[in-house]
Amino acid sequence: MTKLGFRSIETVNVIADGLIGSIFVGEGRPIPIIIIDATNQPDIAEYIDAHEFEPPGDVQVQWGTSPFDKRKISLIINSSRPVKTEFGINLDAVTEYSLIDAVLHAKGLYLQTGKPGDKIATRIDAPKILIEVPDTDFFKTWNKILNSVLVKKFKKEGLPKAKAVAAAEELIQSMRKVWGLRKNNA
Repeated sequence: MTKLGFRSIETVNVIADGLIGSIFVGEGRPIPIIIIDATNQPDIAEYIDAHEFEPPGDVQVQWGTSPFDKRKISLIINSSRPVKTEFGINLDAVTEYSLIDAVLHAKGLYLQTGKPGDKIATRIDAPKILIEVPDTDFFKTWNKILNSVLVKKFKKEGLPKAKAVAAAEELIQSMRKVWGLRKNNA
């Protein structure tokens, strides 16, 4: 459990992630897919399974950062139907920066449950839901966090500060070029 804001909610960890591209979803942009470990929260699997037979539900999302370490990020999901559930997905900006950036640019993600060791390739046919992640004014904060994380990464690898800043900007541009690719229907 992680304390977020003034209340505590259950949080889950990412087991695996990847991208799915389809001409039918997200205007052909790659959409991130995340497998989470919901072993201790069966309501999350129930929430995903319920979408197979029920109409789309009502969900609200909110990005949050730890007050002690801005690199520790949570994507909070609050669903009121078809199953009522609330949880946060733990994300680390140092190791999962490309995943966070992909979700923000795709404005959504596919969510699946699984167990440690599961891979996207072996769970591709498992139940999943598409969750819209609209702009919640987190993007400006995220850009600062991302830039800081990448500059530190490149400095740790031995680049002087000016070259680390340039390398960070180049990596960000390269990632975002991928997020902007569209799968065409030709």
